[in-house]
Amino acid sequence: MPAYTLDTNAIIYYTGNDERAVLAIRPLLLSGALIYVPTVVITEVLSVELSEEEQAATEMIFGTTQVIPLYEHIARLAADIRKNTRLKFPDAAIAATALTTRSSIVTRNVRDFKRVHGLAIESI
Repeated sequence: MPAYTLDTNAIIYYTGNDERAVLAIRPLLLSGALIYVPTVVITEVLSVELSEEEQAATEMIFGTTQVIPLYEHIARLAADIRKNTRLKFPDAAIAATALTTRSSIVTRNVRDFKRVHGLAIESI
């Protein structure tokens, strides 16, 4: 079964009803695919102002996906990714989560994530 890790921008665009994001993510949510959300994504998403509708959609995503904490293995892998690619910490942690879970990252930030060797990317 395919698995996906949602990047922060994927959730923000989806909850903001961006057409491309909705067309890409809604089928994943409805298909029963494994969908992961790193805890750093929760921090990033909840640090911006959200409307009531966006907040409700965000909480629905968090409640219907598997939240992945920043375990030591993921933290160490994120450190290696940062060292080798110069990605910022949140992106390195998100990439490390996707690699650890063997999932494709769903993002608009293709340019930065392409620097991570072995990372499968689904562009929205």
